Amino acid sequence: MMKVSPTALIPAALFVLAIGVAGDLWSADAAAMPTDAQVAAQQQQQATLPLPGAAAVDAAKGKIADALAAPELSTDKVAGHMPRLNGIPLIPQTPGALDSLFAQVEKRPLLPALRSDGELLIAVSFSLPPATLKNLATQADRAGAVLVLRGMVNDSLADTSKAIQAVMGDDAGDSTFQVNPNVFSAYAVQDVPTFILAKKAADGESACAAGTDYVSVRGDVTLTYALRELAKQPHWDTAAQRYLAALGVKP
Repeated sequence: MMKVSPTALIPAALFVLAIGVAGDLWSADAAAMPTDAQVAAQQQQQATLPLPGAAAVDAAKGKIADALAAPELSTDKVAGHMPRLNGIPLIPQTPGALDSLFAQVEKRPLLPALRSDGELLIAVSFSLPPATLKNLATQADRAGAVLVLRGMVNDSLADTSKAIQAVMGDDAGDSTFQVNPNVFSAYAVQDVPTFILAKKAADGESACAAGTDYVSVRGDVTLTYALRELAKQPHWDTAAQRYLAALGVKP
């Protein structure tokens, strides 16, 4: 076992003091060194300093433990301190809660209830030029239409959100994107963008009847142009004109 001599326990402050005294001597004569008497006197002074006993150490530990367990620390009432994790209420865990949540999501329709005279959906993809997709999203927001993606980027909601943010920038919060592969199968979407006026919701992978359940046009065109083309379809002009009016376009 290594042994520590009493001289090794001299505090740094006293050591600096000793150096300061020696410095005064050295300033007069650079070759002067502390005498044996000075060193002995310093050691004698250090030996007379009281050291805390075991009881004092235990008492100090108890005070620290009491301070850390104080209620004001647990409730983050100390100004200027970072919040403590043990002051954050934990959400109780309920067995089967996650399965119940997924069951509710599966029963909920991916798209809102469609109007009887037709709802406007725009099938899009991130394969479109960013400028085209942003313009469509801006127009869709004004008209009250929904942009529909076939799937998520890398099967990740986070990556999909980042992709939308990259395209829309500061306007990302104003656009309505939904992921619904059923829209692509039910309304026979082959290309993007495809503009769809639908009266029957996409249910599963079953196909809807073109002309009766929905009408569509496709191509890299503006929403105004697409709606004017859809308005030419029998029994769909009312819905198309409603969206054109929302865009501020006169019949």
